[in-house]
Amino acid sequence: MKSPETNGHTPPRGDPPDPLEIAEELRAMLTDAATKATKLVAALRHTKKEKKALSSVLANLKQLNLGGGVP
Repeated sequence: MKSPETNGHTPPRGDPPDPLEIAEELRAMLTDAATKATKLVAALRHTKKEKKALSSVLANLKQLNLGGGVP
């Protein structure tokens, strides 16, 4: 028979876990997640600005008609 899912942790054998310790671990994980989300948002905004600038440059180059083709 399979053992219940433990999510990589060894199930406790003695006293039940301390709720305060669990809350502190959760707070630390949430803080880490919030930090990572903030960095991701900043990276996505930066990428969006770069794409917008590149699009603007390409549009300006097209307006200059520097294609070297027949006028």
